[in-house]
Amino acid sequence: MHTPIPKYRSLVFIGTTFIASLIILEGFSQLIFWTREPIKQAIGLPLLQGLDIYEQEDPANPGRLLLKPGLSLNLNQLIQSKKKNGYHITVKILNRLAKKYQLNENARMFQINRNGFKGPEIDRAHSKVRILSLGDSCTFGTLLDRMTYPRVIEQELNEMGPLVEVINAGLEGIAPHHLLPRLDEFRKLEPEIITLYIGWNSIFTGGGSGPQLATAWLLRNLTMQVQMAWLGPSAYAESLYNKPKIPDPDSSELKSYEDYVPGFIDDVRDIVEGLRDGNNKVVLITIPGLYQMQQAPSPAALQKGHLPEFTQNPYVLAKITERYNLGLKNLAREMDLKLVDLDLWSQTALVPRDSFFEDSIHLTAEGQEKTGQYLATQLAPLIKKEIRVVSR
Repeated sequence: MHTPIPKYRSLVFIGTTFIASLIILEGFSQLIFWTREPIKQAIGLPLLQGLDIYEQEDPANPGRLLLKPGLSLNLNQLIQSKKKNGYHITVKILNRLAKKYQLNENARMFQINRNGFKGPEIDRAHSKVRILSLGDSCTFGTLLDRMTYPRVIEQELNEMGPLVEVINAGLEGIAPHHLLPRLDEFRKLEPEIITLYIGWNSIFTGGGSGPQLATAWLLRNLTMQVQMAWLGPSAYAESLYNKPKIPDPDSSELKSYEDYVPGFIDDVRDIVEGLRDGNNKVVLITIPGLYQMQQAPSPAALQKGHLPEFTQNPYVLAKITERYNLGLKNLAREMDLKLVDLDLWSQTALVPRDSFFEDSIHLTAEGQEKTGQYLATQLAPLIKKEIRVVSR
């Protein structure tokens, strides 16, 4: 006669199987996370985002974004490119810039030099103090190049003396881990000063180094990729802008981020370790955002801002940003780096706040100009120590 299995044993078996499945899924997710870049390059995974007229995939590293060397673009070319890719918000920004600065359709907006960086050609003689500005779209800056903070830093410092050149190595859509494969390229430029202003894309996607739960990271990114493939990159981006925002400074969701430590801080550390040597100085820059913990968002801020897909609460984005900036401060102390607290400065310099941001993270042209002017004052003492420049 068949003896029935006790009920508790069945429950134990089910529970054990469930836990084992979670462990296996987490292990698989960790594997995907840590090998995501090699996998992308090995299979030649195409970029899902629509490439702009000034962008291309790296032929040697499929899936990696680069700028097209030697390109010069006018206002009309940029507007048509953005319209083609469905970036309607950017088109509005370009039209506003054209009106404010009286730009005609043939006005040159920016160039990409032969080395693939936004801006003028690099001084091959290296006769000036060289500053390398690393970052994402906030460093790439407004499409009116003269207003970007790297160009303004260069202009301001050259008026103070001695002469400097600033290389804008900003690239739209990148996170700290995207810079790691390019460290050799950056070292060959032999900059005396390196600034690092980056982090927003990791905050919005939950990417970076060492997530606390890789399964959550994998599910979140799979959901995002499916939505991007279904809607298209531009429509997906607009959905983030248009979704409801519910500011709640007392939410339980917000409290869960009180002790949040961004894993991608480790990527920032690796960048610093890979670039710093006895001949240069690395400067970390905290990132200012539209939303802040100490200030309720204005109606205008709620209208123009956008949030990550995982929250509807602007305070959550503000808290994550605050925790990341704290991580940068701690890293600067630990590694004996200069830190420019741009976020702290912005709290009194960019007022009213919603007048200086295009969205939650990108400064207006005027905001970038003010940022460049301030950063120049912070870098000036370092420049004076670099008057030893030698022609190379």
